Amino acid sequence: MGKSTLTFPGHRFKLARMTTSNTASPNQKSRKESNFSPDEWRSKIDPPPVLADYLPKRQTARELNVSERTLDRWHSLGTGPKRLRVGGKTYYGRHAIAQWLEAQEQGVA
Repeated sequence: MGKSTLTFPGHRFKLARMTTSNTASPNQKSRKESNFSPDEWRSKIDPPPVLADYLPKRQTARELNVSERTLDRWHSLGTGPKRLRVGGKTYYGRHAIAQWLEAQEQGVA
């Protein structure tokens, strides 16, 4: 790979020329060559089965079309759906979200 230098007043950048190829480098393994089975990959991505009925904070925020900060604010005000903290992570139960949404429709919460 060749390198070229791009200079702006007061700044100096070195740019690396990128090459593309369809083959992985010898020290990189593709997913097919990895030591993990598809079920093992899934277990690394999906929550444990005991938390299957719970959504992480990020996913809950996406589902409700609000920011994660809004969920935190609702929690501090006591107006949002009930949440659960496990291992330093925040989860929202699907059932709790559904109940909270129903209460919002009725204007109770």
